[in-house]
Amino acid sequence: MSLLEARGVTKELAVAGAPPARILDGVSLSVARGEFVAITGPSGSGKSTLLYLLGGLDHPTAGEILLDGRNLAAMDDEALTLLRNEAIGFVYQFHFLLPEFTALENVMMPILAGGRTTRKEAMARARDLLGEVGLADRLDHLPRQLSGGQQQRVSIARALANKPLLLCADEPTGNLDTANTERIVDLLLTLNRTMNQTVLVVTHEGSVADRAGREIRVVDGKVAS
Repeated sequence: MSLLEARGVTKELAVAGAPPARILDGVSLSVARGEFVAITGPSGSGKSTLLYLLGGLDHPTAGEILLDGRNLAAMDDEALTLLRNEAIGFVYQFHFLLPEFTALENVMMPILAGGRTTRKEAMARARDLLGEVGLADRLDHLPRQLSGGQQQRVSIARALANKPLLLCADEPTGNLDTANTERIVDLLLTLNRTMNQTVLVVTHEGSVADRAGREIRVVDGKVAS
């Protein structure tokens, strides 16, 4: 059964003095629970735009996006924000960790923001997650005291804080060297296998796409293969 489904998704952007620019053109796809899917394509193909739509960060111009049966395209901004906090985790090319807070505190924040757990429970969850990503000995380190690969692992732990249905990653290895790229992909694959975590990764790196369970290639705003 599909966890995520896009039906005829189109995205246009207004251009001053010209017809709207069509970034995505009638994209349809589905992602099953527990899949690890890579979205690939040349620069400017629309793959990151597609990820942001699938992850509820933006509204499509037309079409439907269903996550666990809920139509993201029909939701207003407030409803989308609530859904993202509850059901979607994001990892970006840059880690976006808050520099004045420790690794543990950075991972705790989205848990506490939900308002449904105590600080003690949030701390226990954050400790467990940092252990899962191999950083049990870096809990009290600030981001500047961590390597690039370690910073990205903290951001992955943070993305998993609220047990999301879907983990979206936009070029998560784009700022990393080859060795750290391998470590991050190994980690995502492990999370996918051990937690049955559904993972959707946008990447331009063939070495990353080759290890995904399935590749969706986007060219000129359409699914090419």
